[in-house]
Amino acid sequence: MKAHVVGSLGLFFNTDLSTSGEMTPTDGKAQELRALSRQLRAALAERSQAA
Repeated sequence: MKAHVVGSLGLFFNTDLSTSGEMTPTDGKAQELRALSRQLRAALAERSQAA
């Protein structure tokens, strides 16, 4: 499973991401991130059922 969330959303360290792992994206980026997380969860569930 590949995920390139940081690059595809334009998240940046010290702006949207801290080096300690905290995320503070803008509303638009956060909304996209939630949608991508739902897609990833669905893909993982589908893959798990197929195994």
